[in-house]
Amino acid sequence: MKNKLYLLGLFVLVFSACNEEVDPYTGDAKEGGLVTIQTGLVNYVIGNNADYTVGVLVNQSGNTASTSSVEVYSHFETVEKDGNGDVVYRDEDGQVSEEDLGTTTSVSSNEVLLGTIAPSSTAATEPATLTVNFDDLVEGITVNGAGLTGDADLLIGDAWVLRFVSKLDDGRSVEQAKSAKISVATRFAGEYKVVEGTYYRIGVNRSDVSWPGTMTIASVDAITYQQLEYFGAFDGNTLYFQIDPATNDITYPEEWKGVAQSGNGQPLTTCNRNGGDLQNVPCGEGTNTVILDDVEGKDRLIMTYGYLTDGSGPREFYQILEKIN
Repeated sequence: MKNKLYLLGLFVLVFSACNEEVDPYTGDAKEGGLVTIQTGLVNYVIGNNADYTVGVLVNQSGNTASTSSVEVYSHFETVEKDGNGDVVYRDEDGQVSEEDLGTTTSVSSNEVLLGTIAPSSTAATEPATLTVNFDDLVEGITVNGAGLTGDADLLIGDAWVLRFVSKLDDGRSVEQAKSAKISVATRFAGEYKVVEGTYYRIGVNRSDVSWPGTMTIASVDAITYQQLEYFGAFDGNTLYFQIDPATNDITYPEEWKGVAQSGNGQPLTTCNRNGGDLQNVPCGEGTNTVILDDVEGKDRLIMTYGYLTDGSGPREFYQILEKIN
């Protein structure tokens, strides 16, 4: 009988543990401190002299302790530079390379308290923001013993990485699993919604193939961008393209860093180089261009491209992306 009672008690303990509602972000069992990062990537544009806002949702519902504030810590990440401020490239032996063909070395700063987000109430879900400018971002930051004095020397890809720590009214601190970045970028980097996505497979409109709701465009250099994860409607790909700052025309380099561009492993096709393989999507005036929105920031990228499968036929893509962040 004692053995049966012992097993029953063990079952109750295990069952309770398995069904305890555990916060997937902080690991806390509804004890409080959960913060959802709403703006995981904020683009810092050199020379804009702008304010930048990071948004969070403070989740208080059902918690045994409330979040009284969220501390935001920051450190700066860049690459190794020489005394003239030029990027240092190294070969496979770690020696400085005279050509821009080697690899760069990541360098990080110290970490500082960037600011504190204070929820205005204990509502179930409370939105809150932290707004900073360049002076805020560089205060107290040193890289290799030197401070950051101006944004003219920043490089595309440099970033401030933000760490979030919730302070609870019972005295505990809870570090969030997710971080955010304020990344040095150009105007057209960010999140875009897919306004229109058209895909033709061997001349047949495949409206049954779903496009993603949003796409992420990342800055690579002053004119080059990377469409992350997607080539048209297909994930698991990447696409490099360039925007001419004088004309806003979009073009697609045949290679990037010595590797031929492709979609799903097949050769890239573009309107300029092999337009004969793009017969069912727009290739004339008004495509492969940027439509600027200087009022609301809803810039649009209008793009046509594709790939050619040997022995099968062309795959053609037309997309209109509208910037949302």
